[in-house]
Amino acid sequence: MYSLYNEEIDKCLTHPKIGIWNTPDLKEAQNMKEACLEYMTSLNLPQSAKDKIHICDTETHEKIS
Repeated sequence: MYSLYNEEIDKCLTHPKIGIWNTPDLKEAQNMKEACLEYMTSLNLPQSAKDKIHICDTETHEKIS
């Protein structure tokens, strides 16, 4: 299982309606990360904030990207 993780606050990202963003598929996790980063760009957040978002393996806690 993969989740989007915010390294700065040491927490998995949560969607206001569906809870923790996770998926069993790595490709889908990469798509979720891309969408998240696009949203952050639309909010004019700095690159340093976007650099803190990673895909994390929820079982091993390994940072994928």
